[in-house]
Amino acid sequence: VNDWAIEQVFETPSNGTRTDKTTDYKNYYYDWNLSIKKNEDYILTYRILNFSPYSESGRWNFNSSNTNVFFVNANGNNASIGSNWTILRLKEKELWMETLNSSNNIIVEAHFIPR
Repeated sequence: VNDWAIEQVFETPSNGTRTDKTTDYKNYYYDWNLSIKKNEDYILTYRILNFSPYSESGRWNFNSSNTNVFFVNANGNNASIGSNWTILRLKEKELWMETLNSSNNIIVEAHFIPR
């Protein structure tokens, strides 16, 4: 539960070459903010290339073992940030998660810090 900003993002395609994509993500998803609320609501906002504002809201929940978090936007579709994330690290000032982008078979690992 916090307001999170992107710290680092890595992509790993099926060939296994991990690449730092932080600059690309910060430029494309300018001023990215994920607000995760205690009541299981979330709000995601950013500006695409610092021009077009984007906002989505919905619900989040953990799986039974609290190792994954699921995001479903308010209209019932998968969230733009991905619907299923594996939690790699969760601390008061760190949130690390990864998800598989099924459209290109790339694993996206994101490290977030509090705003």
